[in-house]
Amino acid sequence: MAKQTINLGSSPNDGTGDNLRVGGDKINDNINELYTALGDGSDLKIVVSGASSNQILQWSTSNNRFEPTNSAAAGDISVDLTPQLGGDLDVNGNKIVSASNGDIELIPHGTGKIKLDTLTFPTSAGTSNYVLATDGASAMFWKQVGSTITLSADIGTNDDFTVGDTLNFGGGSGISTTVSDDNISIAIDNTVATLTDSQTLSNKTYDDPALTGVSTGNIKLRCATLGSFIAQGANALASFEAASAYPGAFAVDTSTHKGYLASNNAWNEIATTLSSIDIFADVNTTTATPTNGQVLTWVSGSSDWRPTSIVSELSDDASPVLGAGLDTAGFTISGTGKLDLTGSGGKARYDFTNTGALPTAATYTGMFAVTTSDSKAHFATGSGWINIITENDSVDRLSDVDTTTVTPVYGQVLVYENVGGTGRWRPNDYTPASKVAANFNVTNNGSTDFTFTGDGFTTHNSGGSQNDPVLYLKKGHTYTFTVSSGASHPFQIQTAHSSGGGGAYNFGVDNNTTGSGTITFCVPMSAPATLYYECTSHSGMGNTINIS
Repeated sequence: MAKQTINLGSSPNDGTGDNLRVGGDKINDNINELYTALGDGSDLKIVVSGASSNQILQWSTSNNRFEPTNSAAAGDISVDLTPQLGGDLDVNGNKIVSASNGDIELIPHGTGKIKLDTLTFPTSAGTSNYVLATDGASAMFWKQVGSTITLSADIGTNDDFTVGDTLNFGGGSGISTTVSDDNISIAIDNTVATLTDSQTLSNKTYDDPALTGVSTGNIKLRCATLGSFIAQGANALASFEAASAYPGAFAVDTSTHKGYLASNNAWNEIATTLSSIDIFADVNTTTATPTNGQVLTWVSGSSDWRPTSIVSELSDDASPVLGAGLDTAGFTISGTGKLDLTGSGGKARYDFTNTGALPTAATYTGMFAVTTSDSKAHFATGSGWINIITENDSVDRLSDVDTTTVTPVYGQVLVYENVGGTGRWRPNDYTPASKVAANFNVTNNGSTDFTFTGDGFTTHNSGGSQNDPVLYLKKGHTYTFTVSSGASHPFQIQTAHSSGGGGAYNFGVDNNTTGSGTITFCVPMSAPATLYYECTSHSGMGNTINIS
């Protein structure tokens, strides 16, 4: 908000200035803006009491206001008693200089160390006469400067050389030394053997020597330890030195041009392009001389490879035997022969996508196959592929059964009918009067229930029995009740429960009302939709008979 000025007018009370309300409002607006800018709108957040020279206003988080403080302003650390860097200090080409001959102190905190570039300096003042040394990496340390130097040699004891004494570099047999202009020279004479001079050696003993080169003379070396290498030549194996005396030696029979190795107290022939395969310890071509076309076959009895005649092709073998599983590797076994296997656990796969993918039936008569698209089984005959019916198929798939034209309903039977001159089994309600549709075995559960077993019960409830079940009978069908409840519990088919006053229903019923015997009920076509069975002595024993 811009500052608002009260219009005072040209002269007192001339009516040209702001009235008291407008003027007061401008005063409030100006003060509110100040309190908002310098406070929270209600209270000012600036305290200047107790301020002194060179102090600045700095926000105090604890007091939630600006207060006088000795902290340095930006760019001025001269008045800051505890200045802290917020980042690396760039001297910008200037120096850090002390005043009044004062020291420049760099004091790390705690276990910290002073580092200049990559060099880390020790934290202590060291010991008198010690010097500052480096470990060759980045660490500096205090090191004592002594007056003696320890001289160490491969032979003898070490010696302490005192600075100021004369250090002697002595020669020896065939070796002389000279010193000139701070240089030490070591020279040898012709009594010392070198790698380039031609010299004669005599009466020398060598430990683990290696000799190379060409010589017209004979070289005979003997070493008692392993690792020696001795070579010789002779015109016959019998002329060789004793193998037991030269283990590891190599020799050549110059008459046969065969090489030998001395080992295990014997000269062992080394196989070369001139050798026979019979040279190997587990090969025997001597006992049986090989003939054309033979192969080496392992003989377990003699534990060696011997020449053996085998067929060159499987077709030449009159009785081939597999030694392991035969992998066709994606190829096909074909031909006009037979596959005759008697072993148990055999497996063969004959699956095709659909009937169109089946091979020609006449070519593969007797073959079994499965079409994966409909999970059907087939076998081949001279006239074509015949579909095999399984437990997963409907009886309708049989050629003389038709359950499609007339959909079967509960209780129907298959009746043989003439359909256009062709016999077919079809669903029908027909049942010969002489045929019993179902037989029920009736016993009693005390005086509370009739217990039923028999047709319709054996597979539908645990134990194959049911107390006082509701019965469902069909008109034109015959049912038998084999009653074994005893004289105390007569079984009767009737028109209503005893409480309803119904009497026995005897139309189509033989031997009604018995506790021991067979009741035959040929349900008449005029039978009511509902009948009942009940114990004539106990009204609680019984239930409903539904007729359809």
